Amino acid sequence: MSLPTQASMGQRMPALFIGHGTPIYTLSENRYTNAWKQIARGMAVPKAILCISAHWMTRGTRITTADYPKTIYDFGPIDTRLNVIEYKAPGAPSLARDIAGRLPFDIELDEGWGLDHGAWTVLRHMYPDANVPVVQMSLDMNLSAREHFERGKALDFLRYENVLILASGNIVHNLTVIDPREDHAYPWALHADAKMAHHMVQNDIESLIDYSSLGEDIELAIPTPEHYWPLLYALGAKNDDDILSFPVMGISHGSNSMRSVLISPQ
Repeated sequence: MSLPTQASMGQRMPALFIGHGTPIYTLSENRYTNAWKQIARGMAVPKAILCISAHWMTRGTRITTADYPKTIYDFGPIDTRLNVIEYKAPGAPSLARDIAGRLPFDIELDEGWGLDHGAWTVLRHMYPDANVPVVQMSLDMNLSAREHFERGKALDFLRYENVLILASGNIVHNLTVIDPREDHAYPWALHADAKMAHHMVQNDIESLIDYSSLGEDIELAIPTPEHYWPLLYALGAKNDDDILSFPVMGISHGSNSMRSVLISPQ
């Protein structure tokens, strides 16, 4: 199936949060990878992608400027098939420099980082021809949840310039209690995932920023914030007249939410 035509300048692109889950999912066609394909088919082809992944945490903020970002295998010995995959999308150094120059906070240009598995395991299904340039921006571990949300708001201008903001993490992500059964879901994980979805539908941003006050199930769901923070970038880029939807849902391996959040213009 052919992809849609490229969006016109000034036509607002969606913003997207993907629950990427285990890298194993990228190896096969399954309900998650098929949904990622459908998301891409349902939108215009962007001129470039800005990816914000849970797997690039830095002190200060960095943005990639490599002409051809390397594929990073930032996981343990899961499956040898993963370590031979290369996602050869081009970078966009000029776009990265433009973004760094226009944002109201400091960004360090970084030629060494590539695309970690929060990016490539998803992108190789959304854009299998690797023909859309990708730039990755890191998560500054020194920032608060509110500051991450505000950075998402500051990135909103990219949506009017045919750049897809793609955030990648997991709303529920607790690997300390992971279950080997792929289709298992702990009751607290289901409850936490549904609670966060409710606050998104209600546009209750304050609760989503102050998530640690939402109860014990949320404490279990977000024991560390790096997989949750990317969601705040997508929500920060949301306009008042955008439509919020959940093109992917589900809990995998007990304690990992695969929920994706699509923010689309009407």
